[in-house]
Amino acid sequence: TVRTVFAIAVHLGLPIFHADIPQAFVTALLKEDVWLRLPPGLSIKKAGESHKIVKLLRALYGLRQSPQTFNKELVKFLVEGEIGITFKQSSADSCLFYYRDEKTDKFVLVASEVDDLIITGTDEAAIAKLKAGLVKRFNIDDSKWEELASFLGINISYDPRTGRLEMDISQKIKSMLDEHKLLHNVKTQDVPITDANLDVPESAAANYTQTDKYIVENYASIIGSCIYMSITVRNDITFAVGKCARGMHKPQPCHVEMLKQLVGYLKKTAGYKLVYQQHGNPSESLFSDISKTDGALSFIATAE
Repeated sequence: TVRTVFAIAVHLGLPIFHADIPQAFVTALLKEDVWLRLPPGLSIKKAGESHKIVKLLRALYGLRQSPQTFNKELVKFLVEGEIGITFKQSSADSCLFYYRDEKTDKFVLVASEVDDLIITGTDEAAIAKLKAGLVKRFNIDDSKWEELASFLGINISYDPRTGRLEMDISQKIKSMLDEHKLLHNVKTQDVPITDANLDVPESAAANYTQTDKYIVENYASIIGSCIYMSITVRNDITFAVGKCARGMHKPQPCHVEMLKQLVGYLKKTAGYKLVYQQHGNPSESLFSDISKTDGALSFIATAE
């Protein structure tokens, strides 16, 4: 959904704003009775009595219902017209809100991921009202309202004037390697998966290296990171991730080899970007030199 919003903004040359709601959960009032035992050594004195149990009025981080409670507040804020304009929720994705002025046909799109909002549209006046409403209701300041630079771990470079948006998850790859340091031992690879990876016998487990054993023990965590990368920016690893994920609960030697191949590919291609471009074909510059050696391949690569 977020990538669709990006694509619309790039196609129309619109600015994209990122708004972060500070201390979001605490802004929501609890409707349920939730009582909290204060930590040892802390008490509240009232009317001469000392109290060690308090009733929560607002949602706190850590409460099971806090995300849903805040979401209800956000939906109420956008859908009930507190800011003078009324948004509607998309039937395809309830985290996407849209407003359209029927007279001018101008619109505003808001995509929410908990307390992170992506905002774009053609109606500048409505966007200004939205910003003013967020400032009043959720105490957003200018430091929490900025032109898009990153979102959910995705590095984003966008200039509406050139009509080009680039996304990469190089920081996510670095974080994965830093968290699982033995993955630094994996060799870089040119492709995310090969036929040889699929044809590894179970007997190969007897020759596991220290890195192989570590991958088996941490397989779910590593492939979980790769799944996130594949569904956000790195569509080129989707097939390999699907194959690797089949060994999530009981990885066999073939799964270990496939994951090593995938990690090696990610190490080598950490800077690969997903590009949205308003005009022309983004691949034209990438494949501009191919025509000198292979005209047919160049035609296929740059065809619309």
